[in-house]
Amino acid sequence: MKKTEDNQYNDNNLNTDYLKRREELNNYLNKLLNEAKDTPFRVNSCKVNGTKFTKKKLIEKQLNSLFQAKTLKEILEETETICGKLNRFGIFNDLGVNLDVPQSKILKNENEVDIIINLKEKPRFWARTGTEVGNNEGNLNASLNLRNPFGTGETFEANASYGVDGAIEADKDKSKLLPIKTQRNSIYQLCYSSPINGNPDSIFQTFASQKIISHKIYSSFNEFSNNIGFKFKKISPFGSNEYGYIASWRQINHISKNASFSVRSEAGNSFKSSIYHRYLKDTRNDQMLPSKGSLFKFYQELAGLGGDVQFLKHEAETQWNVSLGKGFSLSSSFRGGLLLPLMNSRTRINDRFFIGGPLSVRGFNYFGLGPKDGKDVIGGDTYWTTGLSLYAPLPKLADKPIKTHMFVNAGSSILLNQKESLSENVNRLIKTPSISTGFGLAVKFSILRVELNYCLPVAITKTDDVKKGLQFGVGLNFM
Repeated sequence: MKKTEDNQYNDNNLNTDYLKRREELNNYLNKLLNEAKDTPFRVNSCKVNGTKFTKKKLIEKQLNSLFQAKTLKEILEETETICGKLNRFGIFNDLGVNLDVPQSKILKNENEVDIIINLKEKPRFWARTGTEVGNNEGNLNASLNLRNPFGTGETFEANASYGVDGAIEADKDKSKLLPIKTQRNSIYQLCYSSPINGNPDSIFQTFASQKIISHKIYSSFNEFSNNIGFKFKKISPFGSNEYGYIASWRQINHISKNASFSVRSEAGNSFKSSIYHRYLKDTRNDQMLPSKGSLFKFYQELAGLGGDVQFLKHEAETQWNVSLGKGFSLSSSFRGGLLLPLMNSRTRINDRFFIGGPLSVRGFNYFGLGPKDGKDVIGGDTYWTTGLSLYAPLPKLADKPIKTHMFVNAGSSILLNQKESLSENVNRLIKTPSISTGFGLAVKFSILRVELNYCLPVAITKTDDVKKGLQFGVGLNFM
C-alpha cells in the first residue's frame, strides 16, 4: 500500500514538474518571438498539406499576401489571416501551422522562414436531422449537403423543416387556461452558394423554396408560396451587406369560416418580384444575452419589377448595451418599419408588419398589437417598438448565463390612411402607444434564450391582446 502511494506521489511530482517546465518553455518562446517581431524576415516557401479535392488556385489565392510580409510580426499576422480565411470557407477543419527554417539557409544566417499549413478537408457529403426551438416555435428539420463539389468552396444544400407554433389562451373570464393552440408550418429549400473570386467573405447564392405558413393562432388564414431568387453577400469590418432578387408566387388560402372581411378580401394569388438590400453590424459580446456592444440592422425592399405587388419597404433595428460593472448592464432597443404602396396599389396582409409578444413588446400576446378586424390580426403598414432593460446577476451566479431583469416596453402599429396627411398618420402612430413594464428571469442556453417574466401592461388600446401576469418566451432575438 505504501509503495503504491509513493508511486502516485512521484507521478504527481513528475506531472507538476512537466507542466512547470512546459510553461517556462512557452514563456521563453513567446519572449523570443516578441523580441524578434520587428526583425526583417521573408517567406521562403509555403506548403499546404491535406488538400485532396480542393483546387490549387483556391489555395494560392489566399497565399499571395503572405509573400509581401517583411517582418516576423507581419508573417505571423498574415498566417493568422490566411488560416481565418480558409476556415471561413467551411470546407476544412483541423487547421495547423508550422514555421521552419529552410535547410539551405541554416549556415548562411539569412532570415527566411518556410510556412507549412496542415489541413483536413471535411467530408464532402453530410446529412443532419434535428430539432430547433426558437421564437416560440419548435421545428423538426433535415438537411442534405454537398461540400466543395467543384473544388472551389461551393455548397449544395437541401433543407426540409416542419414547425409547430404554440400558444396558451385564457377563456373569456380569464379564470382558466384553454388547451394549447398550434399552427403547423413547413419549409422546403434548395440552395447553391459559391465564393466570388475565391473570397470567403464574398458569396453568391441562388435558391428555390416552397413555404406553407399557418397564421391561424392570431388570424384566419394560411399562406402558401413558391420562391426563387439569388443574392450577393459581402462581409467586411464595417458590417455585412446583402443584395438580392426574389420572385415569389403567393397564395392566401384555407380561410377560416369565421374569418373577417379583411382576411377574406386577401384570399387568392399574388406575384411579387422585388430587389432588396440588408445590412448588419453586430459588435455585441453575446448575441442572445449581451452586456456590451451594439447592433444595427437595416432592410430595404422594392417590389414592382413585374407582378401585381408594388411597394417600398424599410425596416430598422438598433440595440445598445452598456456594462455597469459587477454583472449589471443596461440595454436599450428600437425597431421600426414602413411599408409604402406604389402606383395607387394597396398593401397586402402578407407584406405587413406584425408586432407584440414576449420577443418584442412583452405583456401582450403573440402579434397582439396593431390593427385588427374582429378577432383577426391584419398587420400594420408602419410600426415602432422600443425597450429598456436593466440586467442584474443572481447571488452566487454572477458568472452564469442567467440574469434577472426589469424592463419597460412600448410600441404602436397602424394602417396608413392615404386620405390623411403625413403629419396626421405620424400623429396616429405615436399618440397612443401600448406600454408594459415588469420583471423576470432571462436564461441563455447554447442555442436559444428563455425568459419567464411577470408583465404589467400600463397603457393599452382597444384592439390590444393583453397578457397580464406570467409570460414565457423562447427565442433568439429579444427586445
